[in-house]
Amino acid sequence: MADKSNKFSRFWQELKRRKTDRVIVIYVATAFAILQLVNDISPALSLPDWITTFIIILLGIGFPLTIIFSWFFDITPGGIEKTKPVSDKKKHTKESEIRTWKGATLISIIVIIGLLLFNIVRGGIGSNEIKNLEKTIAVIPFRCWSDDDRFSYLGDAIPDEINTSLTKIRGFHIISATSTIAYKNQDKLPVKQIARKLGVNFIIEGSVELLKEVVTINIQIIIAKYDDHIWAEKFSDKLDNIQALRTNICNMIAEQLKIKLSPSEIEQIEKKQTNNFNAYSRYLSGNTLSDEARYFFTRGNMYADSTSFEKAIANYDIAIEYDTLFALAYAKRAIAYSWYYYTWSKNSENIVKCKEDVDKALEIDPELTEAQIAMGFYYYYCMHDYPEALKHFKKAVEKNPENWEPVFYMALVHRRYGNWAMSQSLMPRVLKYNPQDALILTNIGLSYDYLRNYDSALIFHEKALKVMPNWESPYINKIETLIRKSGSTTEARLLMDTAIVNTGNNFIKLKIMLDTYDRRFKEALTQTEKIINKTDLSDGTFLKNRGEKLLFCAMLNNYLDIKTVARTYFDSSRIYFEKQLIKYPENPTLFSNLGISYAGMRNRLKAIEAGEKALNLTKDNVLQATETKESMAQIYTMLGDFENALRYIDDLLLNPSLFSLKLLQVNPVWKPILFLPEFQGLLIKYSKL
Repeated sequence: MADKSNKFSRFWQELKRRKTDRVIVIYVATAFAILQLVNDISPALSLPDWITTFIIILLGIGFPLTIIFSWFFDITPGGIEKTKPVSDKKKHTKESEIRTWKGATLISIIVIIGLLLFNIVRGGIGSNEIKNLEKTIAVIPFRCWSDDDRFSYLGDAIPDEINTSLTKIRGFHIISATSTIAYKNQDKLPVKQIARKLGVNFIIEGSVELLKEVVTINIQIIIAKYDDHIWAEKFSDKLDNIQALRTNICNMIAEQLKIKLSPSEIEQIEKKQTNNFNAYSRYLSGNTLSDEARYFFTRGNMYADSTSFEKAIANYDIAIEYDTLFALAYAKRAIAYSWYYYTWSKNSENIVKCKEDVDKALEIDPELTEAQIAMGFYYYYCMHDYPEALKHFKKAVEKNPENWEPVFYMALVHRRYGNWAMSQSLMPRVLKYNPQDALILTNIGLSYDYLRNYDSALIFHEKALKVMPNWESPYINKIETLIRKSGSTTEARLLMDTAIVNTGNNFIKLKIMLDTYDRRFKEALTQTEKIINKTDLSDGTFLKNRGEKLLFCAMLNNYLDIKTVARTYFDSSRIYFEKQLIKYPENPTLFSNLGISYAGMRNRLKAIEAGEKALNLTKDNVLQATETKESMAQIYTMLGDFENALRYIDDLLLNPSLFSLKLLQVNPVWKPILFLPEFQGLLIKYSKL
């Protein structure tokens, strides 16, 4: 035993004398540093996955060769020399050095082995975590560098195509593009912060480079928990093979996130939409323009949306000219037509074209999810046939459960029909895919408003404000919620001042409304008269038309007891609304305003007739019906028929609506009924609302 110990001691001393121990320490430490460096720079340089394996093999081969070399040779000032045997004279002088180096080397080896084991264990845990983590994913818009301006849209179009393809994989939960667009070109934001706001475990980011008809896509997956990439790759091919690149990328993403694709999922991902590159290129351009148009419209920019819808349709036209059997292009053009009709052009030709495109898309590909969505929009926006729209949105969800958009419209249809439980049950599914979409957030807030859950409504309107602080609608919604909840204008005015600064809008209608609630009728009238002759498109007042401004002036003069002037304004508003109804004979808001105008002129028969026409037009739409019922209650109040007025008010307070007791008490239009015993009974009946 002692002999073995002496042998090991002599071997160890010889190892030290030949400085092989130092070489081992330096080699292992250097190898560890090299591997860490490669791990860190691989994403930036888009190095392939095999490069790490190659370096490990290279370092592994070099390790024994380096040890052998260091045993037999020394590096001296005179060059490389063969190691000489130790002399007896030097043995004693080396002993103290050996003891020092022995301790240092032992500690170094322990540290290195510990670091290597940590790296191995960490890698194993990472792999298991990837497999077990919920696959919540956000695809951030890519940067695009192109030598051809015609393809500048690729930075938006390619991640959008990847996003769409990934939704076809069960188990993946893909955040919508409307939520991720806020992080376009936001390089300075920490990944963990983006992931936390979007509620995801994985971030996919990348860039697109187009040079001489060759497209290069650099893409990486980042695990949010560690803010560290788990995969990075560079994909290059000719531009006309871009669909194949998209397929390869999606397959690799599924593989890296430990998802085994089913045959049907593989088929859907690998399905080529068209064999004509020019058709596909125009289709992608049309998608970018159409998405942009819808985004602008829902955020209040009417001019931008009309321009983009026209351009989008023009691009789809060219795509279909290149490939007359391009089903997806027909479906997307149908969606653009439906939105164009709804947002801007009420030309009935667009309705016909929309239906023709949907039918053609379904004829080419009966299983196309987008065709069912397009049919849903056709019935929702063009025909106002909501049961039929609901049927097609349901079909779209059945075909692709991960597509949030038809779920959102199902929720809106159920809300229109007063199916509040169903509508509210669907909204969390929508929110999961759109945690940073201000439109979705403020819509959820509005649903809570109707249900008189004002605290929850305020929370969601505030979330919408934080996501998009320069958008007007969440401010308006929150201000109106504050009034319904408390009846006080103090907090509402403070928020309005913030809204004016953040949006650049003057919010004249809100100012007039708040002044009216505070009984500052002269100030409200002065502001209304200043803008009464301004054009509807440029004044930015949120007063929808000249007729509405005339009606405001009439009501304010009425509150000031200037009856003659009030009657003149009522008559002017009547003339305006009657002219508009010749153009739009099925507009319930016009009929309601006409009824109020007649009530101000004390024409009972005409006032009630117009109000009832508005009610009849909204009988199948619970949300709009609450507005026409409120107008009917106002008409009866102005006519002095308090019994019928209270009947409608009772109905509004009993059911979900944007009507509250506090609003009743603050709005001067209801002053004539506030002290009636019947109204006091309603106060007691609905005191908890």
